[in-house]
Amino acid sequence: MLANLSLTTKVKILLLLLLLLTVATSFKSNFLYAHEYQQDGIFINHPYSIPTRPGTNNGVMYIVNIENLSKTMDKLTSVTTSIAESSEIHTMKNINGVMKMRKISSINLPLNQSISLKKGNPDGFHIMLLGIKQKLQNGDNFDATLHFENAPSIKVNVEVIESKVNHKH
Repeated sequence: MLANLSLTTKVKILLLLLLLLTVATSFKSNFLYAHEYQQDGIFINHPYSIPTRPGTNNGVMYIVNIENLSKTMDKLTSVTTSIAESSEIHTMKNINGVMKMRKISSINLPLNQSISLKKGNPDGFHIMLLGIKQKLQNGDNFDATLHFENAPSIKVNVEVIESKVNHKH
């Protein structure tokens, strides 16, 4: 069948196939890279951020959930990223009808359990990005590294999306 085609047509078909292969490979690797990470029994499901609010130099990072399927109890002890001067693990609690945010040293990751850090999670867990170096806009992404007490650090890519309280993946 290809024998009857001109050389120009064969080259065009080859280039089109290469383009399709490149796009398909890129889509697959970006999809996997941007959503789920796993190392030594620690699973990270979809880290994300929301656009920066006007008039602030701080941002916030969420994670749909972290699951500990390793053989030991662990803790998320810190998160680092080059887009902010510093970052802190925070929780929000309703104290006498007033929402209070406070820095915490770590988040426990019990064995065989999933801990939510998504927006609106019951424990109010989130990562504050303090002194961000540029405003975060919908569609942006940035790298962050999650550090644990026992497991090796895990580098993730965080996508910036419009705020969704019940973000699911």
